[in-house]
Amino acid sequence: MKVADSESGPSLPRVWVLIALFTILLGFAGAFFFLSRGASVAMVVLIASVVLAAAELQTYFQFFCLPKPSFMGMTSRGSFWIALSASFFAAFLLEAGTLIGAPNSTPLELGDWRAKRFFVFFMLSYLLILFALEYVPADISDRFKLYCHNRLRRTLFAFLVAYGSSFILALAVGFLFHRYCALSFWPQLLFWFFLFAAVATGAVHFGFKIISLEFSVMLILLLAGTSIISAIPISNLFSWDDEIHYSNALHLSYFSDAELTSSDLMLMHLFDVQGGHTVDASMGRFPVDGSLTWREDEIDLLTAELDAGYGRGVVATVEGIASSTLSYSMLGYVPSAVGLWLGRLFHFPLSLTFMLGRFANLLCYATVCFFAIRIIPCKKLLMGVLALMPTSVFMAANFAYDPWVISFGFLSVSLIVRSVDSSNPPTSHVVFAILLSFFVGLAPKAVYFPLIGLMFLIPTKGLTPRARRAFYSAVVVLGLVVVASFLAPLVVSNGGGAGDIRGGEGVNSSAQVRYVLGNPVAYASTMLKFLSTSYLTPASFGAATVQWAYLSDLSVAFPWLANVVLIFVFCVALLDSDACSRKIFSVAGAVWALFLVAISLVGICTALYFSFTPVALDWINGVQSRYLLPLVLPLLVFVLNMPYVRRWGRRFVPVAVMVVSVSLLGFTSWMLLFSRLVV
Repeated sequence: MKVADSESGPSLPRVWVLIALFTILLGFAGAFFFLSRGASVAMVVLIASVVLAAAELQTYFQFFCLPKPSFMGMTSRGSFWIALSASFFAAFLLEAGTLIGAPNSTPLELGDWRAKRFFVFFMLSYLLILFALEYVPADISDRFKLYCHNRLRRTLFAFLVAYGSSFILALAVGFLFHRYCALSFWPQLLFWFFLFAAVATGAVHFGFKIISLEFSVMLILLLAGTSIISAIPISNLFSWDDEIHYSNALHLSYFSDAELTSSDLMLMHLFDVQGGHTVDASMGRFPVDGSLTWREDEIDLLTAELDAGYGRGVVATVEGIASSTLSYSMLGYVPSAVGLWLGRLFHFPLSLTFMLGRFANLLCYATVCFFAIRIIPCKKLLMGVLALMPTSVFMAANFAYDPWVISFGFLSVSLIVRSVDSSNPPTSHVVFAILLSFFVGLAPKAVYFPLIGLMFLIPTKGLTPRARRAFYSAVVVLGLVVVASFLAPLVVSNGGGAGDIRGGEGVNSSAQVRYVLGNPVAYASTMLKFLSTSYLTPASFGAATVQWAYLSDLSVAFPWLANVVLIFVFCVALLDSDACSRKIFSVAGAVWALFLVAISLVGICTALYFSFTPVALDWINGVQSRYLLPLVLPLLVFVLNMPYVRRWGRRFVPVAVMVVSVSLLGFTSWMLLFSRLVV
């Protein structure tokens, strides 16, 4: 929702306010009606009504207020009808594409078309048009033409030479490792191409100044992630809970009436062997052993069987919209769902469709990190280092929603830092972008909601009282919506019910809530002991950065590595300092940010104590080290930010930092994956 930047700014007609309020009231009524399907479904209805109300208000400012320039030209009332028509046409194409890709459906049968799915596609298309009109520069086509005229030919030539040389070197080195170390050739080619191409990308950036740091980081992310994706095309028990994440992404890619093959069912359930298959999707890797290797014939057999099972057709259909699909947290699966949707549309085999779903997740992570580094006025190098952390890259190259949370967390912090650094008061254009980034990014893990409070660091001195009230109200409302998204199921289920079955025997969320409320001092003591002796330690940070789920934890094999990574990141935070770093520093801001991070940690521990820990246990189970990753950037930017300007090593320091980052990523990739893919 846009608000006036000053008392004389464009005002909102009362009729539009009433329409928006009526939409939200309908949302409350709908949420109450759908409460029988679960609190998560009710919250989706309520959140959808708030989003729709915001879209209605944005529609007024975009089309019915003063004309404004956009990439489509000057907006007007006529543009509104063009936007609606384009949304309808896009929804038609998306629904038709869904049916073309579905094995048992066809767009030629009217009965296969789904009105609810069509409406969702229509609304998503319209929201994307509103977003593009607001945030895509009006002169985007002129900028692109200027870039093509001035730099495109030089850039393409540089990368043709750099990546061509890298491929030739990778062929030679990969063949040597294949021949003399009995390692699989294709993964070796991918790994060495990633390393040589990453070095070449750094040379193009630092040596020839052809591309920016953010573009270099994005390319390295795509190179590293693609090598991971292609090494083992299709499997589960690879990344954390990948069978659950694949299931959620698959259901979302259909939205309703998901059609499942035997191969889909095997990927959705660990150790399941359907008819016509001889090996489960994990290739028998249980119990999990970090020393296990994969042979070429094992990978080829699994890939062939899953592709064949996929080709035999549908064995089960989920009628209607699955309850898990109607959840705010499902936003984190959108990239993977898009990849799976495209794979089905082009009738790719399952292995390629599976890889496309993983690549879409990687592409989303790399793209959001690109914009985050581009937007932030300082600490670019630090953000690049954190984006390239091996654990984050590994998750981005798999079915997971953590990269969504991490990357949009980067983007939110970038927008806040730019606003703090700016000499002008925040505009509605900027504030809405930050709110939207938090709203989207926190969907999979709303427990990080305290980070929304970082918006209170933005100076509001230049705003009018009306605009200031609107700013604070918007921040509070967003916080309440995000909090309600994960508290509502807890309240409706009278404390969370039985809890997560993966926590083992003795887990009962309702009983655990009663225990904590009745023994707050004992629980506080348990949490402090857990944080001080186990979680907030160098070993935990090492696991957060160089652990690849079931492939093992490199900091266990090399205990010293955890301290090295921690010292490296801390040094980068200190060295990546300039005039902007000094400007955004304040003692009050550091204390506030530290408080928000601490509250987030308390929320994480409490959530897992309720859902994953046996009642009254004096320890907290299930708190993964990787949950620290979204908190690292806010902590380093606002709390451990040194207010000084580094004037030395302006060329050497960035080069050295990127060399260490790529080396850490390459070393982790080799030790945990590529050295274990044998002939």
